[in-house]
Amino acid sequence: MAARLRDQSWLSGERSFGIWRILQQSSVYAAVQRALIGDGSGQRWILDSVIQAEAGMRVLDIGCGPANILERLPAVNYVGLDPNPRYLDHAQARYGQRGQFLQGTGEVLSELVGDQVFDRILLLGVLHHLDDAVVSRTLEQAAHRLAPAGWLIAVEPMHAPDSHWIARTLIRLDRGRHVRDRDGYLALFGPSGLSVSLERRDDLIALPYCHALLTAKRSGTHTGSGSAAPGGA
Repeated sequence: MAARLRDQSWLSGERSFGIWRILQQSSVYAAVQRALIGDGSGQRWILDSVIQAEAGMRVLDIGCGPANILERLPAVNYVGLDPNPRYLDHAQARYGQRGQFLQGTGEVLSELVGDQVFDRILLLGVLHHLDDAVVSRTLEQAAHRLAPAGWLIAVEPMHAPDSHWIARTLIRLDRGRHVRDRDGYLALFGPSGLSVSLERRDDLIALPYCHALLTAKRSGTHTGSGSAAPGGA
């Protein structure tokens, strides 16, 4: 079974009372995600054009939730990491041997995965739940576990004054307490030593919404022909 959490510090960046509390139930969380994703075209674009996972790749999904992404991934070597045992139980029951599901946070990544390295490290909707100090420790750990030609990919809600009013309202109501603007997200990666690019997208879900798509790699590394990392400047 997964390593147990040493503390509950990850909760400090998340609203977990009132209506937000029910999102800790895996079935409710999954239903909300399906409603927001709509026809799934935005998710498919992220998987096909950004993550670009291939069979046999090693994929680490930090903050995996119920690991619904496994439905659309090829036969990768998948490790899902989440602090919520309800999500992990759901993932284990649904996907079984298709992945390894560990309880914990990115701050203790090396303790959980040892010296494994990964071709893709995913932080999908995670960073806005974490304060700057926790993000810094998480990215530092992730940088050490990223394969030389690997990519770290994050997708986050983003504050933008020119975004649709519905997007701004939904983002203000988000469970995460640490939604940032463009400069705020880029600044998070400085201490990690990773080279990062950010692309803004306003069309990834069924409702008006503003996302930051962040793609990072080891500084000074070069990908081979046809393997250029996606993302904007």
